[in-house]
Amino acid sequence: MKNVRFLAIVVTVVFFGCHQISNRQLNDARVSVKDAKRIQSDSVKAKKIADWKQFKTESDHKMAKLETDIASFHNSSVKQKNNGWQKRNSLLHKARTDIKKLREKLNKKSIDFDHNMQTFNDIVAQQNEIFIREFVNDLEQLNQSVNKLFTDPGK
Repeated sequence: MKNVRFLAIVVTVVFFGCHQISNRQLNDARVSVKDAKRIQSDSVKAKKIADWKQFKTESDHKMAKLETDIASFHNSSVKQKNNGWQKRNSLLHKARTDIKKLREKLNKKSIDFDHNMQTFNDIVAQQNEIFIREFVNDLEQLNQSVNKLFTDPGK
């Protein structure tokens, strides 16, 4: 009888001891998972910031090149003043206005981006990706219309 009681006490102590160890390991695992998620989130955030800076730099460069090309084309067409000069001039003015609008749009989004990075989450990342896609599309359309004007100066 004493052996049964002793055995019951030992089993109970072992069971509760193992249970406490399991709980401690479970809590440690939870902390590790939280740390891993935070580290992953921080690295994703850092990559998004680097991608944004690269996108903004490239976009600024493309818009500056377009402005330079337009100014150069305008100067050469002013000297020539041939048929369609006024129409080309108005199209060049429209292109300059479009570039200005795109630059303002990019600068506003850049300010919003800096603000949104403080509360970075998946929604912010998705909104930023949508903006980049739309902006690249708008810039490409403007580039194509300006290039068409350059290649077909008589119209």
